[in-house]
Amino acid sequence: MQSQSLGAGKEVLCMCGKCNLKLAHLIVTMKNPKTPGRVQCKTCQSTHLFKDVTMTTTSNINRKRTLTSKKSTKKDTRSNEEIWSSAISNSKTSSSVRPYSITENFIVGDIIEHLNFGKGIVQNIVTKEKIEVVFQDNVKTLVHNK
Repeated sequence: MQSQSLGAGKEVLCMCGKCNLKLAHLIVTMKNPKTPGRVQCKTCQSTHLFKDVTMTTTSNINRKRTLTSKKSTKKDTRSNEEIWSSAISNSKTSSSVRPYSITENFIVGDIIEHLNFGKGIVQNIVTKEKIEVVFQDNVKTLVHNK
């Protein structure tokens, strides 16, 4: 059996990271005379580095998936109302409720009264002109300091 010569424009079997399958790819560039450099998937049209199917095993792919899935962070399972009531009760400035206005400057911990959303507490300063406010029903990003 004669070995097939490799070169740009030829077809090669390769692992596609986007499709996560062993698929036919077109060689775009060569790393050296025997190894493709970059390839283009004939299915999804993405271009990426050549991944030799003989070097990639299914167990390595599954192992990689399980390792990355373990890295996921825990989400806060509390309801928005629980977060809101906790923030209101823990606020140091709970006695003074300020009316919301885009011209006012707010800091973390300020309790505001919004005409549409009601009472809320500033949870985060996103930028110098945006704040994140926890209301009883939801969390909103509001404009301030204009």
